[in-house]
Amino acid sequence: MGQSAAELLSRWEASPAPERTQLEQEIVRTPATPRSVFVALRDAWNANIREMGGPATTRAIVVLLAQWAVETEEGQKCWNWNLPNIRCAHPQSQYHFYMSSAQTLPAARARVMVAAGYATFKDDEHEAVPGRLRVWIRGDCFRHWFSLQKGAEGYLATLRAFYRAELRHVRRGDPVAYAKAISEEVRGKGRGFYTGPAEIHRDSRLDGGYAPMMLRAFKDYMKDHPSEW
Repeated sequence: MGQSAAELLSRWEASPAPERTQLEQEIVRTPATPRSVFVALRDAWNANIREMGGPATTRAIVVLLAQWAVETEEGQKCWNWNLPNIRCAHPQSQYHFYMSSAQTLPAARARVMVAAGYATFKDDEHEAVPGRLRVWIRGDCFRHWFSLQKGAEGYLATLRAFYRAELRHVRRGDPVAYAKAISEEVRGKGRGFYTGPAEIHRDSRLDGGYAPMMLRAFKDYMKDHPSEW
């Protein structure tokens, strides 16, 4: 004889809370210097020369270094050796951690997520750019790696798996073309590396868009640290 809904609910409430899976990790800040990230990315690239389309060049690695700087505020907000803030699509089979994250989404999509309780508005429902809103995503899932070198290897493996065509811009040392090519605006919903605007917009809180921020970081590294690279 089947159990009633009330009996099933009572049984569920009395059961112990599920334990954290062995793949879920605590969130840990993992700051690093530009030099150490450059070396890790260069070594990871040269360990997979054929897959990366040739040996690492300074300009190619500095494009990725610029992305790390934009994504993590030059390492000050780098967590669990996840260098470019790669999200975890398969927490059942990948090491991962959870944290809230800010995203710029199409206004309709943002309002649906807020109404469903998955997000809260950032900047009082202010339109960051026409038709798009900034929101905080609750409990966003991100990849975890156990060392800087493993994080660099995971970074490049992700690019090879999902952004292979866009890697041509990295090999050419073109941060602007790369930033535009990996945007959700170009690749479509749920397929971009980031959800914010690629181009310059009037709202200074976005610092001019992802591509200009990457270009500034790229130029700064190429100008200020040539002897280190």
